[in-house]
Amino acid sequence: MLRIIFMILGFTIGGIFALLVLVVIIYSVFGSKIPLVYWKTPRRPLQSHKVKMLSTGLILSQANKEYVDDLLTHVKILKPRRENLESWWGINDAETALETLEWLKHEGQRLLYAPILNDLTQMDKTWNLNTDFTWLFKRYGGSFLLESHKEDYSQWELYVSALEIHPELLESRNGYELYRQFLEEKGIELGDFGAFTVVLRRRFSMFMNTCDLLKEGMELLKKEGVIQSEADLQEMDTLAWDMGRLVNVARWSYRWGYIDEGTAWAYIEHAYEQSRATYATWADFAKGFMLGRIMWESDRNQDHRGLFSLIKNYLKDKKSPWVLYPLGKET
Repeated sequence: MLRIIFMILGFTIGGIFALLVLVVIIYSVFGSKIPLVYWKTPRRPLQSHKVKMLSTGLILSQANKEYVDDLLTHVKILKPRRENLESWWGINDAETALETLEWLKHEGQRLLYAPILNDLTQMDKTWNLNTDFTWLFKRYGGSFLLESHKEDYSQWELYVSALEIHPELLESRNGYELYRQFLEEKGIELGDFGAFTVVLRRRFSMFMNTCDLLKEGMELLKKEGVIQSEADLQEMDTLAWDMGRLVNVARWSYRWGYIDEGTAWAYIEHAYEQSRATYATWADFAKGFMLGRIMWESDRNQDHRGLFSLIKNYLKDKKSPWVLYPLGKET
C-alpha cells in the first residue's frame, strides 16, 4: 500500500515539475509576444471618440478587467465591486459619489503632491507638527489639505492665527482652552474643536508620509525612465493620477446608479480634455499617473513594477486603445 502511495506522489510531483518547466520554456520562447487581453463589451461598442475618452482610465480598467469600449464596466452585476466602491472611496449614494467626483475634478491628491514636487528638500526634512503646519499653510494656503472644498476655509485661517500666538497649541493639553480663549476674544464660537484637530493631524501626517513614499520610490522612478534625476520631478505633475481615477470612479458610480449617463460622460470628458491639454502623449500621461501612484502607496508588494511592465505594452501593442487613439500632440 505504501509503495502505491509513494508511486502516486512521485508521479504527481514529477507532473508538477514538468508543468513548471513547460511554463518556463513557453515564457522564454514567447515572452512579451504573448498577446494582451483588452476586455470588450458583448454589447454594441461605443463610437471611437468615446472609447478615446475612456482610455484616460485604461490603466485601472485593465487592472480591474473592465471593458475598454463601454461605459459599463461589466454586463453582470458584481457585488464585490460595489462594496469596493464604498470601502475604497466612501461612496454609497448619489451625494457621496458627486462629492468624490468633484474632489477628483478640482483638487484630488495633486494639490497635496504639488508642494512636495516643487520643493524636494522637504523629503529629507524632520517635521515638527507645530511650526511646520503654520509654515506649510502660509506658503501653500490650504492646497495641501485634502477635501478643502468641503470645509470652511476660514476655520483653517483662524487656527493658523491662533498658532502664531500660541505655537504650543497643537501639542498642549490646554490646547482646547487656549483656542477657546483666542476665539472668545474675537467673538467667535469654538465649534467642534476635537474633530477639527483630529482632521488636522491626519492630513499633516499624510503630507509627511507622502514625502517618505516619494523618497522610497525614487530609485524605481529612475529605473523605469520616469525621471533621470530628482531635479526632473520639479517639471512634473500628477494630474494623470487624479484624471485616471476620475474616469473610473465616474464609471463605477454610473454602474451602481449613483449618477446618470450624462453626468458620467461629463466627468470622463473633463478628465480626457484636461489630460490632453497637459500631456503631449500617453507615455507622458503614464509617467504622471505612476508618479502619483508611487506617492500614494508603498511598493512593498511590487505592484508598481507590474504596472510599469503593462504600461510599456499598452504604449506599443497595436490593439491597445492608446495606440489606436493617440493623445494630445500625437493626433
